Amino acid sequence: MSKSKFLLGRLQYGIIARVSIFKVNFLKLVSRIIPANLAEYSLLESLKTDEKYWPFSNIDMVYHIEKRISKLQDPTYGNRHLHFRWVKIFNEMFSDLEKESVRPSENFTYLYLGAGTSNIFSLPFLVYMAGASKCYVIEPDKEMKDFSIWHGLQNMLLRVCTGDVDSNFFVSKNEISEKIRSFFNGEAFLKCEDFRQYLDSSNIVFKNDYIEDVLDIPPRSIDLLSSRSTLEHVSDYESCFDKLEMVMRKGGIMYHDIGFGSHTQINKFLMYYVEKESVSQKDILSLNELRMSDFISSFTKRNFRCTVVRKNVLTDYNLDRAKLKERFRHYSHEDLLCERAVLVCEKL
Repeated sequence: MSKSKFLLGRLQYGIIARVSIFKVNFLKLVSRIIPANLAEYSLLESLKTDEKYWPFSNIDMVYHIEKRISKLQDPTYGNRHLHFRWVKIFNEMFSDLEKESVRPSENFTYLYLGAGTSNIFSLPFLVYMAGASKCYVIEPDKEMKDFSIWHGLQNMLLRVCTGDVDSNFFVSKNEISEKIRSFFNGEAFLKCEDFRQYLDSSNIVFKNDYIEDVLDIPPRSIDLLSSRSTLEHVSDYESCFDKLEMVMRKGGIMYHDIGFGSHTQINKFLMYYVEKESVSQKDILSLNELRMSDFISSFTKRNFRCTVVRKNVLTDYNLDRAKLKERFRHYSHEDLLCERAVLVCEKL
């Protein structure tokens, strides 16, 4: 057996022992979680090379590693591998839906549009804990980062299992354990296998494709759909929006967090003044340049009732209308200065 596998095996043993002592009768699944995190990776690597620190019986060491992880902070919510970011996004979304009186009913079906390539299942996991019966996760980028996905999800799972992460939007505590078990196969997860192996494919469906090309989402089957920093990058947006109209159930809710800026530090709205072909920045080139009014108009004609629940308007930005490209000149001042907004759309 390799040193690294032996270390991981002993880490498992340490956590089993710690949980049995400190978390008696609280979620059996937690005994199968390895308490490592990306932030602790260098420490664990150094431990592997020093035999005197191999945890043959040093449960204390494993316990302190886990305690260090549990105390990690992320005040800017920028770390995709720690739970803070996703808990904040989850709570904001469900709080907004509650304020709009459109929270989905029990056993709802959820679609996560544009999940990204790292830690793509933490938010669906939280939504699943909130009562979703099935989750579709859609991401067209083929460069999946298994290491990132696994470590991000295990951080979230451990925090939920130990009670560090809880929410008023979760199902009742006596349902959490079964929800966790139906989200993924714990044994496969422990082995750090490809995420397609440890997710329960009957409840969590991953599609590595564009939403308009996904054929096996039944029409009128989605109760809740969310996206974050996604819609502004959709190039074939008419086909995408047509597909969203098709899959959303009557009364279903779409929650879109949309960025309208240029995604560069050069100029918040650089695309207003220069042609794409003359700019080398990748992010600018990938923007569809739609404004909030475009999204509202497109979704309204597809039988959605749209509400802007939050927006960030850069009132101090020096907008030079005389230099605007022709295609932007008809927009209102506020529409042009809106850098980010959250749009809630209810299917009529």
